[in-house]
Amino acid sequence: MAKYSDEFKLKIVQEYLSGSLGTKLLARKYGMPSNSSIRNWINSYKEFGNEGIVRGYSNKVYTVQFKLDVLHFKKQTGASYRDTAIEFKMNNPSLIASWQRIFLDEGVKGLKPKKKCRTN
Repeated sequence: MAKYSDEFKLKIVQEYLSGSLGTKLLARKYGMPSNSSIRNWINSYKEFGNEGIVRGYSNKVYTVQFKLDVLHFKKQTGASYRDTAIEFKMNNPSLIASWQRIFLDEGVKGLKPKKKCRTN
């Protein structure tokens, strides 16, 4: 379950965009430990609209080639994780960081999808 509801996120973003409070004051007003989540919600909203802050419920599977294209773009351009994610219409920059870590540790083989199995 998500820590914050989609409605809550949208409320915060709209309050910020109205210009009444900055991210630090909004975090304090709503008892949030930091303003980093609010900054992320605002950036995602600005790039993708409502879809940027609505939690996705499907587990999208990216191909190895797509992952390599993303990592190659990031390396060649020197773009940040966030800018790379925006370029590839992704809403999760930390996923790119994870791919990069895996690629450096395991190479292309590590980027291949792994079968998930449950043991009872």
